[in-house]
Amino acid sequence: MLFRNPTFRAYYQDYGTYFVKWINAFAAEGITIDAVTPQNEPLNRGNSASLFMVSETIIRTKTDGEYSGKIHVPYYKDIPNGTATLKLLLQNIHLTITEQVFDLPVSRPDYPSLTLVAEDKEYTMRHTGQYQYAATENFPMKVKGYIKAKAMNGSGNDITFGWEDGKITHGSTADIPFSNNARGEYSITFNTRTYEASPFLIAYAVNGSTMTMVDDTNYKTDLDITRGQEITIDGFENLFFHQKGWGGEFIDETISTASDIIFIGTGGDSGRDPGNLGLVKDKTLTEGKTYVFTVDLSAGNNDAILTVIEK
Repeated sequence: MLFRNPTFRAYYQDYGTYFVKWINAFAAEGITIDAVTPQNEPLNRGNSASLFMVSETIIRTKTDGEYSGKIHVPYYKDIPNGTATLKLLLQNIHLTITEQVFDLPVSRPDYPSLTLVAEDKEYTMRHTGQYQYAATENFPMKVKGYIKAKAMNGSGNDITFGWEDGKITHGSTADIPFSNNARGEYSITFNTRTYEASPFLIAYAVNGSTMTMVDDTNYKTDLDITRGQEITIDGFENLFFHQKGWGGEFIDETISTASDIIFIGTGGDSGRDPGNLGLVKDKTLTEGKTYVFTVDLSAGNNDAILTVIEK
């Protein structure tokens, strides 16, 4: 490397002049260079002298004196309290570098509360244990929203937790598809260390293999199947409305059925929110058959009758 080779000491000034011209040429094109390292592939973790770092900041010092700055400690899943290494690289106008290293204790924040930002309103998630939070309210069967943690003690940044690639991750505001087996009072919980959350109770199964939720309307599972094999899907759910735009839903008090294939949920132990449809226990839909659902409103919207005919 140039600076360590005594053969080139006589050319330090020439190299410095060239280097300044190089930086100025980029600046003339609108490209600002904030830092330079002589290390090859500095972020390659495989290098014996890798400069890989989780966070960095630059403090420019024009004169002698006291300076302060802020460096952010990244927030990751399942990282316990521990010690971080703070490395200061001090460079003077002669390009001489002095290195200082400090060990700093780092603690995972245990927030006093979180906020569940849902579509309709915000809910406070109260602290129920270390890293554990819960919002207990009268919720609908499905709640979509993300979770927000405010910066503690006026420092750091707000952190959000959302739904990406079928799981909760930080730095996202995509809606988390919480779901319960019935509307009413229940708790939505979240752990800021493990990212475990609940409830996610609406599930489907293919050939007995439970599907995991990808988002509010999509589920997935991995199966080994063979040609001609029969596939059975368990977990059927639907709901009728008498108003355009998802309004005027029929609940168990306003719609009934005598079908031996489909039942209307009543909440609680029925496994369906009031008015949601499900398959009667031990019943299946036959492949190749057509099922006609008819809602009779002759007696009005508050006394609907559902019939299901297999063809």
